Amino acid sequence: MQRTYVVILAGGTGSRLWPASKAAKPKQFLDLLGLGQSMLQLTYQRFAKFIPEKNIHIVTNRLYTKIVKEQLPFLSAEQIITEPVKKNTGAAVAYAMFKLKHLDPGCTVILSPGDNMVFDLDNFQVAMEQAIAFVRKQDVLLTFGKKPHQPDTTTGYIQYVNSAEGVGHKVKTFLDKPTAELANTLFRSGEFLQYTGTFVWKLEAILKAYREVMPDLYEAFSENESAIGTPDESKVMEKVFSFVENVSFRAGVVYKLPEKVRVMQANYQWTDLTYWEEVWKAHEKDYVGNAVSGRDVLMYDSSNCLVQVPREKLVIIKDLEDYIVVDSGDVLLICPIAKEGEVKSILAASRKIKIEKYL
Repeated sequence: MQRTYVVILAGGTGSRLWPASKAAKPKQFLDLLGLGQSMLQLTYQRFAKFIPEKNIHIVTNRLYTKIVKEQLPFLSAEQIITEPVKKNTGAAVAYAMFKLKHLDPGCTVILSPGDNMVFDLDNFQVAMEQAIAFVRKQDVLLTFGKKPHQPDTTTGYIQYVNSAEGVGHKVKTFLDKPTAELANTLFRSGEFLQYTGTFVWKLEAILKAYREVMPDLYEAFSENESAIGTPDESKVMEKVFSFVENVSFRAGVVYKLPEKVRVMQANYQWTDLTYWEEVWKAHEKDYVGNAVSGRDVLMYDSSNCLVQVPREKLVIIKDLEDYIVVDSGDVLLICPIAKEGEVKSILAASRKIKIEKYL
């Protein structure tokens, strides 16, 4: 694994897990499951089991560089790739790839979100090793998909066909956030996997993909790559990021190249903690289904609730069922789990009362 590198994306805002996840400290830096470590720390450790630690890089925004250093203090400065301007994952991934080109142009790369949870580390390692062996033999972008257990309107889907190429299957199409009716159809068909955001590729394959479908962005980095590794890098990259396209990696590259993408079913237990309901499902629960984070929380005649409150606060909850209770110190959210999707629209409508300081 000496020529395999990991790039962990840790620059997102995770706004759906408000009020715990806020712009100043989003979800990848939080311990949402009460495990004593943030999701970023767990992601790093997951890869450090089989990838040389010096080969693991974190991509984040300059707002969060200090937090990354606090949570992963052993990283060298070169292992933290800082976006000078927020321009979505299309530019962030491209910058990371050109950084790796400067280090090892013939390497293989794993791209991973910094806010996913994996509970089956042995199978995860086996899957990554299989994926690395697969992409080293061909110029494809291999992603991982999760077999859906129920219809889901909040995620992206990958339709695939069984192929004889090995672990990676050919992709027919991508679908993002389907309607409830379509999600039910996709689930019943058995031909779709849910998008996980984890990729494996040869560096030369991803650079070729950028050059093909995002030529302006590719040229912007290519023309300025001589600054990488020099004292001028930060200033030059700030200029590059100021004018490149603001687009996600998924929309800018992946969806434009279905013929170059292969998908492998994730055999490991994986979850994307995007919503509070997913946090509740992944969290350790008591015998009546309550998932509680807090030292002095008293639950009476309550079940299937997610409760996250400060350790120093006494909280008494009576006669609640299927509720979220999240206290971030300056904000208290109490909401039925089934209606958490309405919170975002409520916040948008409430901006007239100047709530920005709480976001």
